[in-house]
Amino acid sequence: MYPLILDLGFIQLRSYGLALAFAFLMGILLASYRGKKVGLNPDLILDLSVYIIISSIIGARTY
Repeated sequence: MYPLILDLGFIQLRSYGLALAFAFLMGILLASYRGKKVGLNPDLILDLSVYIIISSIIGARTY
């Protein structure tokens, strides 16, 4: 696995960050899809996902 996918000098795209962003996106889409089947509002799930992402990054940095 290549640790660095794209290097433009001022911005670097790393494979770990890309995989993490993809996992967050797939998790949010899956939660929205499953929530709709159960009867939850998908917009509420998308709104809560912003807080979940921010708190998970803060929690990972403070640990």
